[in-house]
Amino acid sequence: MPVHCPIHFQPLSKDEFGKLDFEVMSHAFACHTALGRLADEQIYQGDFASRLNQAGFQTQVEVPATASFRTFTKPYSLDLVVNERAVYELKAVPKLAECQYHD
Repeated sequence: MPVHCPIHFQPLSKDEFGKLDFEVMSHAFACHTALGRLADEQIYQGDFASRLNQAGFQTQVEVPATASFRTFTKPYSLDLVVNERAVYELKAVPKLAECQYHD
C-alpha cells in the first residue's frame, strides 16, 4: 500500500537507527521525568520536540501522510519526525487499563 508524505525519508541502517534512537529516547525520558505521567499528549509532543531542537535535532510535528490503494485513501499524521529519518508515535493516556493475569 503506497504511503505519500511530503518528507523524503533517508534510509537508516540498523546501527544508524540504534544510535539516533538512543539519543532521541534520552530526551523522551527527560521529558517524561519533567512533565510527569499525566500530561496531555500535545504537551509531551511540544516539550519533546523543543528538547530535541535545543539538542540540535531537526524535528517536524504532525506531518501529514496518506495511505492509498486503488479507491481507498486514508489520511494520517506522523506525530514526530526527527532529522527526516525517524518517525516517533507518541501516546499518552490518562489511565492504564487494568491487567488481569491468568495462569
